[in-house]
Amino acid sequence: MKAVLFKNPSSLSSSFLLQEDHAPHFYDILHYHPEYQITAIYKSEGTLFAGDRIDRFQPGDVFLFNPNLPHVFRNDQIYYNIKEEEAAHGISAYFNADSFGKHFLDLPEMHDINQLISKSDGGIRFKGANLEQIQTAMLQLKTQRGLDRLMAFFGLLRELSLSYEHHRISG
Repeated sequence: MKAVLFKNPSSLSSSFLLQEDHAPHFYDILHYHPEYQITAIYKSEGTLFAGDRIDRFQPGDVFLFNPNLPHVFRNDQIYYNIKEEEAAHGISAYFNADSFGKHFLDLPEMHDINQLISKSDGGIRFKGANLEQIQTAMLQLKTQRGLDRLMAFFGLLRELSLSYEHHRISG
């Protein structure tokens, strides 16, 4: 299966893109893009294809995909038979390493976040006690605007960087 390049729409009003999906099923074409992607699954389950790995996904899962990593959330067959509009629900945030300035992640205060980003090659699946906090942080991004939204995003990155229970998805 060949991955297709997915072009995320750029925004002049925000340094990162937030996308909420409410649909019978998720976008089901293997794809890649030049941005990092953080995805929280709230409703839905199926098979995750990421790099050289095939795994299951379910509600409560949180992932970080590095740029250009081929991936797709392929829902179980039942989601393709359901006519319910909100059978699948997920939120994704897309950003570039230089979204906040060319050397922003090199600042000493960003050390933990920079470490997380640098370890994301092959993607990361988060586990553990703070998953609920991460899921809540993703939901709160929807309601924030301006500087509050940017601060909330940095809070999300901080939560992810403090999550010691995570593993690399793909080799």
